[in-house]
Amino acid sequence: MKRERSPNEVSDVPRKRITIERSPEIMARKKQETLNKANNILKPLFETRKNQIVFSIPSISEVLIMQREVVGSNNKDNDAKSTGSQTMDMDTDNLEAYHLLYECKRKKASEYKHRSEEASRNKKLDKISDYVEAFLTYADAFYNQDEARKSGRQYDTFLNPERFFDAVYSCLRGEDPKLIGALKYLHALVIKSYYDIKYERCLETLGQIPDGSAEYNSRVGAMKNNIKECNAKTEEAHHLVETAKELSGNQSLDASNSLGTGRIYAREMVNRWRVKRGINFVAI
Repeated sequence: MKRERSPNEVSDVPRKRITIERSPEIMARKKQETLNKANNILKPLFETRKNQIVFSIPSISEVLIMQREVVGSNNKDNDAKSTGSQTMDMDTDNLEAYHLLYECKRKKASEYKHRSEEASRNKKLDKISDYVEAFLTYADAFYNQDEARKSGRQYDTFLNPERFFDAVYSCLRGEDPKLIGALKYLHALVIKSYYDIKYERCLETLGQIPDGSAEYNSRVGAMKNNIKECNAKTEEAHHLVETAKELSGNQSLDASNSLGTGRIYAREMVNRWRVKRGINFVAI
């Protein structure tokens, strides 16, 4: 018979705090692994839809994922735990994947913008092409940041490339109206999404301001002004969509369409423009 140990015989296990220091090389490798995973998650979505000019990108949850087998009994509790664990793991993967894609796209957009500004004057079309690519990539960055937000990532601020978008149009004077229309459509969907997020945050903040506080009136006034700005920008987005319809001749464009739809449509129009103008675009 096994003898039980008395409490006096059990010595306290010393607790030691272990700090694991990772080198920059290891951290860079881990980040690249996660980025590769993100690209692998999103790749099937584009492969199945690459021949379509316009489509809405579905939720990443539509990607087929192999179910993990539950080792042990087949009771419902184990099945429920397994399903819940898979959902949590998937949400975490989505969050990190979208966040890394956001950081990567934002960096790429800045690089295309810089390359355009550094190009010589005799390469006007290449300069315009890089500027347009920065336009598309900033929109991609915002899209991925928003998807990370929907997956649970918290951000204090969001990317707003609105001023850069406005600057790009000055470079496109005399170019194909369909190209400009597609970019204006993408522009409209980005700023609408941005100010929708800002509007929601304003409403949340209003509900959290304590009644009777010293700063109550000033904070409420500030939030009301922000809400007015959001409404004005949403109206501006609808006007941009109407302009985009006129320029592109595509009456199916709508402000209620997803940002994913606008990204693919704009990318297709830019690619057609490059072929038509004989531009050999080199990706960074």
